[in-house]
Amino acid sequence: MPHARRIEGRLWELRLGDNRLFYFLYRDRKFVILHGFRKQSMKTPKKEIATALRRMNELLEE
Repeated sequence: MPHARRIEGRLWELRLGDNRLFYFLYRDRKFVILHGFRKQSMKTPKKEIATALRRMNELLEE
């Protein structure tokens, strides 16, 4: 069963086995998937979080 947790601000992580998807709630109650990767360590790499945050901020600046 998938699990979700808040990463930072509006950014969430969806956990599906070893796979991770970062998403956030966009305008009009739409979810946007920003980035996905296969997790290979206990901690979520900061590089992966930074990629998702950058993409989210680009969308919010439009």
